[in-house]
Amino acid sequence: MWPWTHALFGYACYSLAVRTGFRRRPTDAPALLAVFAAVLPDLVDKPLAWTFGVVGSGYGPAHSLLVGVPAAAAFGAWLWQRGRHEAGLGFLVGYASHLVGDLLFQLWDEGELVFSVVLWPLGPASPDSSGNLLEHVVFFLFRYAGQIRAGEATTYLLATIALAGGVVVLWLVDGAPGVRWLIRRD
Repeated sequence: MWPWTHALFGYACYSLAVRTGFRRRPTDAPALLAVFAAVLPDLVDKPLAWTFGVVGSGYGPAHSLLVGVPAAAAFGAWLWQRGRHEAGLGFLVGYASHLVGDLLFQLWDEGELVFSVVLWPLGPASPDSSGNLLEHVVFFLFRYAGQIRAGEATTYLLATIALAGGVVVLWLVDGAPGVRWLIRRD
């Protein structure tokens, strides 16, 4: 999955968690934290692999059930202990949604669950191509734009567009959390 897809999926998971656990709509800062946590593994591991060559794949320590998950759980628990229950939930749900999303994408792409993407350093993750994050994003955006122009959009691209539309509607129904918080920060 791409970072924007993780952000969408993470927000949807978080909104459902808040509506289920707190029986209300998400609030501003915790919603933003959930979206940030949903993209955090890629913000750490993709540059480590693609820009710095520290790990052999974009699925490194931040994607790992052995490294990233305990660190995320500790941070979420720290927030929870300080009475920031919704923020703690947001961080944990956002982070977990990233790993679940990657596993679901592997299932979609490979036809089977590929657990090596969440088992660093134990699981052999297939090496990603070289280049930096920006080069990868630009390449895929042009590829997707070309598919749409040619009328050859893949099922994955169409599903991503449907997810984006559905999550934007959910976000609007939730009252567009995060917008007021960002505006007040200026």
